[in-house]
Amino acid sequence: MFRRGLQWAYRRKSYDGEVFWLYVLLYAITRGILETWRGDLVRGFVIPGVLSTSQAIGLITAAIAGGMLFYLSRRHRAEA
Repeated sequence: MFRRGLQWAYRRKSYDGEVFWLYVLLYAITRGILETWRGDLVRGFVIPGVLSTSQAIGLITAAIAGGMLFYLSRRHRAEA
């Protein structure tokens, strides 16, 4: 399903880098959700019992990817 979505996005892309940053964004979101369902209790926490290290990295990565998608789309519109 993930692959088909990226293939669809590739066919409809508007600017270079769009599919890459979309992949990074979707990966970070998926990783955060999967970390919520993990059963191990011994893992690093940034906020004990609330936010694991992997979830914190995912939030940062998702923010960067979202920012890059916004920046690139604005730059593409300005060039057009």
